[in-house]
Amino acid sequence: MTPPANWVIPREFSDYAKLHGLSIDQMYWFWRQNYDLAVMNGGTVDAIHRLTRQEFPATYAECFSTDSTLDFFPASLVMKAMVASAHPTAGALKIIAVDPAGDGVDETFVCDREDTAIGKRIWGAITSSDQNVQADWLVAAYKRFDMDVICIDGTGLGKGLVDATRLRMREKADRVVSVNFGHGASNGVQFANKRAELHFKFNMWLSGDVSMPNDKMLQEECAVYKWGVAGCRRDELSRLFMTPKEKIRSELKRSPNRLDGVITSFGVNDYALAGLQP
Repeated sequence: MTPPANWVIPREFSDYAKLHGLSIDQMYWFWRQNYDLAVMNGGTVDAIHRLTRQEFPATYAECFSTDSTLDFFPASLVMKAMVASAHPTAGALKIIAVDPAGDGVDETFVCDREDTAIGKRIWGAITSSDQNVQADWLVAAYKRFDMDVICIDGTGLGKGLVDATRLRMREKADRVVSVNFGHGASNGVQFANKRAELHFKFNMWLSGDVSMPNDKMLQEECAVYKWGVAGCRRDELSRLFMTPKEKIRSELKRSPNRLDGVITSFGVNDYALAGLQP
């Protein structure tokens, strides 16, 4: 729908257009639909109403969106980070994070993080299932981008990739950090395990001036984590538990390997290794 000459696209709609690659005509049509729903349901016409996201979804996640108070990762913060262009923090650790293919079906996903910026150098999958090939690739990327540390989810089959990578970095084996989501949290008062603690750290990271790739699959993976009895919750001691991984896989019909890779990058902060200085 062609907008009138004097129409100014609201900021939230402009960010939404960037996120999904939509034209000004498409956004004007979307704004008109939102106008009606917002007026009828007590919303603001220049903010995207949750019912608009449900009725006219741009992604799988929005099809099944509910009250935003149920989102563990606020959708607005995820969107903000995906359309932002924050630069890496000078002097911060340059981290390669790896989510190995646990069952041999999913691909091994790799990304990088330099404090406020995720995926500026590396964002994608290693298609080979051979852990020796994967280890060679990681060491080559470590040297090429002058990285400081490689964080690998060492749970299950990931241990083999940790060992293979350390073998190739004998003189800097301490730069290969194994992150086990099932281990106890550093803060056992607030978190049930390491998985909950690292997801919480990513949630806090989203609140800052940060950026990450505009990736629809990552957006879906963030959206599927909800507060609820069978989802994210706190027990009687107020310790945080995350939605079980099996439930996430069941809802997505795949493993959340992009989000798991991102989460793994926060594991390095839990290790007091003297050599991990940029």
